[in-house]
Amino acid sequence: MFTAETSIISPACDFYKDDVNEEQLQSKIRQFLESTDLNNPTPNAILKQLTENPTLTNSFPSVTCLQCMYFALPCTTCEAERFFRALRRVNISD
Repeated sequence: MFTAETSIISPACDFYKDDVNEEQLQSKIRQFLESTDLNNPTPNAILKQLTENPTLTNSFPSVTCLQCMYFALPCTTCEAERFFRALRRVNISD
């Protein structure tokens, strides 16, 4: 089960190699999954576990942070383009 998560995490850890220790992150994710009763760890199921159990949020801050970043990412490039287009409309005057 953990091999799928590893294949997703490794490229991200390679990109953020100065900020993230891959072994520690994978260990924390493995501990998180073992401490929950998730059979299919989807992002929504993980979010539900974190919101229903504040102890998990305190025990696994790296998993909580990853979850927040995941839900903050735009789904498509179109959403990001719309956001930056809207920023152009904002005039900042001195």
